[in-house]
Amino acid sequence: MSINQAERALRAWPILTKRAYEGETITYGELGALLGIHHRPVRYILGLIQDYCLKEKLPPLTILVVNQGGKPSTGFIAYDVDKFEEGKSLVHSYNWSSIPNPFAFASGGTATNNRKSFIQSQGATCANWTWSWSFVNVEKQTVIFGAWDKNTEGSRSLILSEAWATNRAGRKSPAYPQSREHIRLVEEQGYKLLTFPIIFSDELQDEDGFGPAKIKGFEPVLTQKSLVRVGGSWYASDDAVPTSIAEEVSNPERFVEGAAKTIAVNAYERNSKARSACIKHYGAVCAVCNFNFEAAYGAIGKGFIHVHHIVPLAEIRRQYELDPIRDLIPVCPNCHAIIHLTQPAMSIDELRSCLHAPRNA
Repeated sequence: MSINQAERALRAWPILTKRAYEGETITYGELGALLGIHHRPVRYILGLIQDYCLKEKLPPLTILVVNQGGKPSTGFIAYDVDKFEEGKSLVHSYNWSSIPNPFAFASGGTATNNRKSFIQSQGATCANWTWSWSFVNVEKQTVIFGAWDKNTEGSRSLILSEAWATNRAGRKSPAYPQSREHIRLVEEQGYKLLTFPIIFSDELQDEDGFGPAKIKGFEPVLTQKSLVRVGGSWYASDDAVPTSIAEEVSNPERFVEGAAKTIAVNAYERNSKARSACIKHYGAVCAVCNFNFEAAYGAIGKGFIHVHHIVPLAEIRRQYELDPIRDLIPVCPNCHAIIHLTQPAMSIDELRSCLHAPRNA
């Protein structure tokens, strides 16, 4: 059974606001005990509350939850921990009684009903709460789509497709026209696009995949996205540069490369932050042939490029501190493949020479 962290946040909210009123802090262990859970999962609850306070520009309420050393733990990012007393003072002096519990939608019922309460708490509505895929708040000019986990890859989610206009049995979907209109509001009238994650369940589908999708759970956090159309499909996407390429394995922590690990053959850790730093410096344009995916393919290609390690990791065979400007260079997949046709790999200048060399008739 999935754990409803929003329901826990619902119960944690009055505990924290009461501590704020009293001018006190609370430990992870104390909060866990009051919620009837171990102290370790408390961080997930605090993450929801912290996200809400950041989104609504409220004082950092979760600063009141401290470890044995009397300070927030590493998951706290809502305020400078070096100014802990200042942040705590902001929380203690704020009138929290003026803020309704933002997790009231999680007070009970099925995931679908909780979703309805969550959407209504954002001032949005729809034509039918049973079959709607998307929701609109006309006053704030926002459109909300659920982003199913099965349709999400990285920071990009498929939120609507023309293929969804009819189901596999050939029946028209009642939800499609409404969602298509919501897409139009984003494309033509400048409505903001927001999404929230939904967990898919195939419980109501047969072994061939026929039957309605069921919501197993959802995360009550809205994220603003950009809308990208590719043919008859619409994607909610971050503006951030993609950081994961099929031929790379990401390490999201430090700019350290060269740690060998065996996955059938030796592979090496690639670092998504280093990749982003490289692309930010050089741009998402091939250093060899100047190919630009966005210029060629439109919005779907924005930020897409491979990153080539100028010194091949297979030749280093030790950890080293990576300089993303000195050691990495953006190249298109074609040029990247040609670079590695030789052993050792060709340099960027060598491949440029090949590209511009005269051809025999």
